[in-house]
Amino acid sequence: MRALSGLLITTLCLIAPGVLAFDITDTPPVPSGARPRFLVGAASRIAPTGAEVQLAFRVPYAELTFTPMVDDSDALLAQFDLTMVLNEGRRQIGGDLWHETVRATPEQSKSRDEYFEKVVTIPAESGRLRASVTMNERQTGRGSFAEWELEVPNYRDERLSISSLWPGTCRDDFTQSPQFPPVGWRLDPRFGDGLATTCIMGEIYRQRADADLEVTWKLLDIRRDAIQTEHLVLTGGRQVPFSIHPDLESLWLGTYYFEIEVKDGSDKARRRFEFRMDETMVSPEGHLEESLELLRIIATKDEINTIESLPEGTRAAGWQRFWEEHDPTPGTPENEFRDAFFQRVRYANEHYGVLEPGWKSDRGRVYIKFGAPDEVESRPSTLEGLAFEIWTYLELRKRFVFVDYDGFGRFELYQPGRS
Repeated sequence: MRALSGLLITTLCLIAPGVLAFDITDTPPVPSGARPRFLVGAASRIAPTGAEVQLAFRVPYAELTFTPMVDDSDALLAQFDLTMVLNEGRRQIGGDLWHETVRATPEQSKSRDEYFEKVVTIPAESGRLRASVTMNERQTGRGSFAEWELEVPNYRDERLSISSLWPGTCRDDFTQSPQFPPVGWRLDPRFGDGLATTCIMGEIYRQRADADLEVTWKLLDIRRDAIQTEHLVLTGGRQVPFSIHPDLESLWLGTYYFEIEVKDGSDKARRRFEFRMDETMVSPEGHLEESLELLRIIATKDEINTIESLPEGTRAAGWQRFWEEHDPTPGTPENEFRDAFFQRVRYANEHYGVLEPGWKSDRGRVYIKFGAPDEVESRPSTLEGLAFEIWTYLELRKRFVFVDYDGFGRFELYQPGRS
């Protein structure tokens, strides 16, 4: 018994230093799907008055319904009711209803780059909270809704902790004069344009302030393998702001994680958030093999060869010509063929990615090529057999059988004789 006690004490001494007591992964809220479509976000930090949650709402002008103003023929008007609420269980701890009015020129009213935004700061205790945002247009009666859960850590009782991570516009003086939320807070978890000036910002909280902080940040792929990493040393007091500038432009289509780990003596804390790179990152110039592999799902061999044979620096133009040749409404800003393709790619990545990007999976590739099946028959694994799915496309007269051979939920196309 004495030997066992000694072994336990030795083991505890070995694992106690550097215990990772604070470890949080933030999942982004799902953007509104109904029209008007809007983006939402939430983040938590310690303010001078205590812990707080910032709820954010953003709607592009192009999603709003504008009508001419009676007294000004050159101006348009959009009006809607906006509710932003934070709940703990059934108890509302903050939020309100606002009657919003937006004025715009005819050109602005069609813009997706100009938007209405509201950020609400709400004092909050630690715990699992639920945020909800509702907007209703007064002219049309159209409405949309978003609801999601968020975790507010018990910052005050943690020896070492990290605020939420804000992707936003880089600022040289951020660590000297931090601003929350940062300028250009990216609410959309799908990243695309503007990545060259995007930094990840936040704060580190600790109970002591007599040593340097060792910081390691990483960009992880869908398998949680590190594809970028850097080590930093930060100085400061009990509340240390940071701004990190990862090379997001080098990433391709898919799901990724940004992770920061902090060490203060024997204390460790880690926080990460999930994001996706959108279709604007798909280009044969920077990612030739991956882009052509994706395009092969729908393109002919001759079309692929045409793009592949172009000199470097001109492949992007060939890529653009491919989409233009398949555009069902040439001469309009929209390309419904391209939009539908990448919408299916996003769906495949979100629903069929298991140990690999969803578009690479068998189910993902079938979905991208043919769309949603008319009928799906599924059976879980039993003692008698493996789990399987049968997809039927009635008009196409096609049927695909997917089997979960390894038990991880990957569902590969049925291979006769394989078990």
